Amino acid sequence: AGRSTVVAPPAWDFRADGVNDNLAGYVVRVENAAYVTIDGIAFHGVDHRANGAVAVHGAQRVTLRDLAISDFRYTGLRVSASSAIDAQSIRIVNSGYEWPPGASTQFPSGGSVGNLGISNVSDALFAHLEIRSDALRGYGIKGAGWTRVRLLHSEFDLHPFQSWMGPGPGNFALEIHGGHAELVEIAHNTFRQTISLMGGNEARYQRVPYSLHVHHNLFDQKAGAYGIEVGTDRMVVDHNRFRNTWTALQNYGDANTRIGDLTVAHNVAENLSMRLVGLKGRVENLRVFGNTVLLGPGGGQSY
Repeated sequence: AGRSTVVAPPAWDFRADGVNDNLAGYVVRVENAAYVTIDGIAFHGVDHRANGAVAVHGAQRVTLRDLAISDFRYTGLRVSASSAIDAQSIRIVNSGYEWPPGASTQFPSGGSVGNLGISNVSDALFAHLEIRSDALRGYGIKGAGWTRVRLLHSEFDLHPFQSWMGPGPGNFALEIHGGHAELVEIAHNTFRQTISLMGGNEARYQRVPYSLHVHHNLFDQKAGAYGIEVGTDRMVVDHNRFRNTWTALQNYGDANTRIGDLTVAHNVAENLSMRLVGLKGRVENLRVFGNTVLLGPGGGQSY
């Protein structure tokens, strides 16, 4: 395995309508299985012909180590409905998908999936990842339904734009949207684009010390934008460093949006062009303390 390379041949094509994912379109499928290890293999999709390199679904105790994944068309690595996942030292390049408005009847407003997809996963570690794109190839990670998941010691640097949002720094290194995010730790990572954490309001969050704990990360925005989009109850954001951002934490809600228990503490923000925390929805139990904020040049800044 340590010297294995899998390359998609020219005749290999799993493309359907360009929108729907399909487990049959993956090189390796770990489905309804347990105690599986995939270690030391490079997967090359070649012109994005196959959907992805590895799909793990309905599985338990799966180890993924030292993988290189490049040029797949939908999601390079997909992990869904699984538990006890240990995924480390994985590099994924240009293996997501996005479509502009009007390109799909299923998603008429356009959208993106991730180079790494994580949905309905529990008791998992994702560490020492490197996810990059230099073209319009989707988000870094697209996720939903995380329970006791840790994302550690990883680097994300995506193409700064999205085809469906038009010009502007709109890409996401990580998006948890829909479903819950309970006891999720995001720490010691470098993000060059925004992360969006929209797990919503769930009664289950009141039984745990945090829904998402975001700490000791570097947010060094490649094209401005904001560092973290917040939209989940009981979030703790501490000991992070923000550089070159418009706003460190931002919520784009309205009068119907509620965020319960948000703690923003002991962060450092430098060259901040607008504000540390910007909240447009309703907030209950907001704690902001012990932060160091160095405003950038220009007007309209606030703490």
